[in-house]
Amino acid sequence: MCLLSICFAAKTLAQKQDAIWLLSTSSINIGDKCGIDFNVMPADTFIDYRRLGFIITNASICDSNGSILFYTNGIYVANREHDTLWNSGNFNPGYASDYYWYPGLGFSQGSIILTRPDYPEKYLIFHVSGEEFEAYGENQLQPLHLGMSEVDISLDGGLGGIPVNKKNITIVEDTVTQGRLTAVKHANGRDWWVVQHKFYSDVFYTVLVLPDTLFVSSQAVGPVQTTNDILGMAKFSPDGSKYCYLNHYLTFDLFDFDRCTGQFSNPVTYSVPDTLSSLPLTQGCEFSPNGRFLYVNTYKGLFQYDLGASEIQESVIKIAEWDTTYLPTATWFFLPQRAPDGKIYISTYNGTKYMHVIDQPDSLGLACNFTQHSFDIPESSSSIPNFPNYQLGKLEGSPCDTLFSGVEHASNVNTGLSLVPNPAVDRVEINYNLKDKALLTITDMYGKAVLLQMLYPYFTSRIIYTNHLPEGIYQVTLMQGEHIIATEKLVLQR
Repeated sequence: MCLLSICFAAKTLAQKQDAIWLLSTSSINIGDKCGIDFNVMPADTFIDYRRLGFIITNASICDSNGSILFYTNGIYVANREHDTLWNSGNFNPGYASDYYWYPGLGFSQGSIILTRPDYPEKYLIFHVSGEEFEAYGENQLQPLHLGMSEVDISLDGGLGGIPVNKKNITIVEDTVTQGRLTAVKHANGRDWWVVQHKFYSDVFYTVLVLPDTLFVSSQAVGPVQTTNDILGMAKFSPDGSKYCYLNHYLTFDLFDFDRCTGQFSNPVTYSVPDTLSSLPLTQGCEFSPNGRFLYVNTYKGLFQYDLGASEIQESVIKIAEWDTTYLPTATWFFLPQRAPDGKIYISTYNGTKYMHVIDQPDSLGLACNFTQHSFDIPESSSSIPNFPNYQLGKLEGSPCDTLFSGVEHASNVNTGLSLVPNPAVDRVEINYNLKDKALLTITDMYGKAVLLQMLYPYFTSRIIYTNHLPEGIYQVTLMQGEHIIATEKLVLQR
């Protein structure tokens, strides 16, 4: 485990961060490119005049009104006026970024953009590039670290930019998979879990994004993933309780996920019964809005799994096979994404002016009403944006649905509360100045009180031994009666 102290904070109330989908095939030439607008129903398309295009990696975010703020193809970042975001040059360096410089990165889910807990003008881009090396008897092109860059929309006259020293911060320093970057809200409804898989391993890295700190942990769970990870996806269910990791060769792993602890459990591997293609490779996966169904597609087949069935493998239904249409190239099935209108849109592998649509994804079997190349878009596109569920709230009744809620900004001026040292290892000195007794509470990151201690006004300090507590982020709170009079964050390291 490791702990990163990166001072940042954010509060976000917006609920339309995924209202605009920017699309295109690979190009950085200025010209017409298209998108889908989900601010209107039914969804409408548009053409805008911009430079940045996408081949596969595609991430963007909107403001609370559903207007685009900025977007990235993993190599460049553009602002809402389709110009280069201030100080974003070389934000994601690496051999792959140099190699793919023209079309954008070719990794599925190579970037993801998150709101920052507690401050509305700051956002986080998590991103990977790739380096060449030889391992396991093959030439590899893999990210050697998971990076993060902060975007502050208040910079550059409100167009946004990356603050100095907030570009390409190394979050995980290890060889990780090409893309498959996913995120889900913590059970408190405020913080985030970011998930990335270690290359050729059974290890997941989870990054807990708190208002002013990142906490990185790892967990060995499930099967070892293969070295061939250039395509495939990973997705959380809408409620965050399930996680699907799609492998390249006709299997996927399904996990339970605990939004309080960030732990995976109960891994099961399922097969995809594709016999439709001489190239039977799994491409994409997506959950239905109600979370009951999981859709998995290959180039030429679309399959539905009923997660409520007693035998999930036996529940698989072939929804469709590719109808051999060329418009003008093959309209093979590629990357799916659940949309704000409740439908699931699937891009075409070769890039066409059409998308496939699952119109009723909460319905069993063929009643889901899958229609091929039925949604017209003005320009060709093969990519689709990578969005988390921004609207997911806290998990009511969970042990951590009130994690540090409402106490971060209590004033410490009148109490003189300070913690020395901080970060601490095995003990911390609590310094204070009280006129009346107060209850000291130390709460862990899951909302559980791990220590209660009464402090009295005729002392000014108290040593607390912490060697029995695991490393992590803790909240120290002083209360008199029902009133919080002071709070402070405590970091424990080993």
